[in-house]
Amino acid sequence: MFYECHVDATEAPLQGTLSLVAAVRSLAQSRVSIHNPLDVAVTLSAAATDKQVQVAASVELPPKATSEVAVKYRPLLVGEREATLKLSSGQLGEFVYALKLQGLDTTPERSIGFSVPLGGRETQVFRFTHWLDEKVEYACSFASGAAAVFECPPKVAADPAGGQGTEVEVTVSFEPSMLGENIRDMLIVSSPTAGMYQCPVMGRCVPPKPQGPVEFVGGAGKIEFKNVFAQDADFLFAVDNPAFSVKPSEKIGSKKSTAVAIAYKEGMPGGAMAGKLVIACPAMTQCTWVFYLSSIPRSRPNTATGGSPDPKKKK
Repeated sequence: MFYECHVDATEAPLQGTLSLVAAVRSLAQSRVSIHNPLDVAVTLSAAATDKQVQVAASVELPPKATSEVAVKYRPLLVGEREATLKLSSGQLGEFVYALKLQGLDTTPERSIGFSVPLGGRETQVFRFTHWLDEKVEYACSFASGAAAVFECPPKVAADPAGGQGTEVEVTVSFEPSMLGENIRDMLIVSSPTAGMYQCPVMGRCVPPKPQGPVEFVGGAGKIEFKNVFAQDADFLFAVDNPAFSVKPSEKIGSKKSTAVAIAYKEGMPGGAMAGKLVIACPAMTQCTWVFYLSSIPRSRPNTATGGSPDPKKKK
């Protein structure tokens, strides 16, 4: 007796659904079991439709054995998404799994703290790990929207990341315009595809510290001074030694610098003369800036170049 048999081979149904949930930039893991019923080893190729799902490109299955394939997911964006995992070989066909992926919000990065005297400026670096295997340009800003106290570049570029990620740096500067112990903001570094990083920044502004001594060789010199306030202001200049002279005042534009010219009257007895320059801005603050001055006469002997007798030349 003879029979004609007709066989149709259709696509394999879904083998199951994997749910992978993790906070953004953290790693979620799961495993799938694949049985090889053949008497020979089989190599499976693996691929996922979501770039943030990590699975070995190929997996070798021993004969007559069940093996586990690791599946990892590192979300970069907050939200839910779906994807497909496909394992295939010429001998065993395809094993298809549905993936339900979810990225959860995470806490801000480690904070950066500053302590700066009024009129000073401090710069630090915020470092974060870029995980997307593509070149990305992150936008940098502050939550308050103000750029007068904390500053950063508007953009920073990141090269494609490998399996361990790549480190990216953002410079953050703090230049306060008023005294305060608790000046706060939030640095936000974000990309539509690579995710968002938040870094709390905290600043402390203390009264200006005396600077110097500033040495003047000859009869004149200059000191660079900046108006750190958010508006133009009148500054007063005064010296406590009549041997030095300076203009009484100057109006300096907001965030602008000026060279304060100081003259010294030579011929005073006693060699090097010391003094003190005091800068005040009564309309903006009760603080003053103090610069110690030291004028070195041109005629001061220089022992390093023969200013004192050489004992070897004595007869």
